[in-house]
Amino acid sequence: MAVTLTLSGFYQLFQVPAEHLRGRFIDPDALGTAGSFAQLWERLQVASSPAQMGQLLAAFYQSCVQPLPAPQAELLGHLPLLTHAGPLGALKAIAAASRLSERAVQVRFRKYFGFSAKEATRFLRFRRLLAEVQRTPAPQPDWQALLERYGYYDQSHLIHDFTHFLQQPPNKVLAQLRTQEVICFTFSSLLD
Repeated sequence: MAVTLTLSGFYQLFQVPAEHLRGRFIDPDALGTAGSFAQLWERLQVASSPAQMGQLLAAFYQSCVQPLPAPQAELLGHLPLLTHAGPLGALKAIAAASRLSERAVQVRFRKYFGFSAKEATRFLRFRRLLAEVQRTPAPQPDWQALLERYGYYDQSHLIHDFTHFLQQPPNKVLAQLRTQEVICFTFSSLLD
């Protein structure tokens, strides 16, 4: 079982920017959260089902999560601007809406989310495309139309995003979706 912390979930749990930990393995209990990951691990080992494990994880997260700092909450409130402005305009739109410099917005993205506004825009675009592919009843989606609708330069650009986010090419992902295999990606109304 894997737990994916979406958007600012990592910062809310650990109060440490995710970028500070890149490439390093750290005992999560050393980060000073309210809960004990060692105790959580012990409880997970005796859980009788994946559903029970999920409940334990959710309860643990809820007990440890910190309230959003005002700058983080403001940034989350402006995330819909990423989907409506182009990749370059999104940063400017958020900066104008929050009355900050573009650099200050970039720093907040790195601190609270662990990635840049450009990376967030790329992820949101891919997520919207994948949701549309799932809704497509046809055996094969119209890839060319999707390329144009979501602003991909060409087929290799689209394939690159599939392999980046799902480590698989589009046709393999499509086959998994059609057979209803589990593909893990986030669903959040904040990102729509």
